Amino acid sequence: MNRRTSHSEDSILANWETWLKGILAAAIAGSANGIITGFAAVGIDPMHFNLQAGLRATLAIAMVSAAMSGIIGVAAYLKQSPLPADPSDERDRSDDPARHDDNSPPGNNAPRAETSR
Repeated sequence: MNRRTSHSEDSILANWETWLKGILAAAIAGSANGIITGFAAVGIDPMHFNLQAGLRATLAIAMVSAAMSGIIGVAAYLKQSPLPADPSDERDRSDDPARHDDNSPPGNNAPRAETSR
């Protein structure tokens, strides 16, 4: 059994690990914000959300708010950092100037000629 691990596979794994940690961090931050918002409802509407009448309504709004804020946090992270690029996927490198040749269509990020001053 011959097991080889290339540097690029380690790099891909590191990219995915970083990306997943970012997703988790966004979900935790959003959820923590939602829980604080849920408990802030006690001050906003003390008739329905209070600790004397029971925690059920207060915890329910805190959990729903945490879930929604977690989803928003993850969506914001995905907007900023979509899936990590796959180095074998040619579509991800379509704007790489080194990949363009003389047959590139005009306006397609062709390398620019240097000008002298």
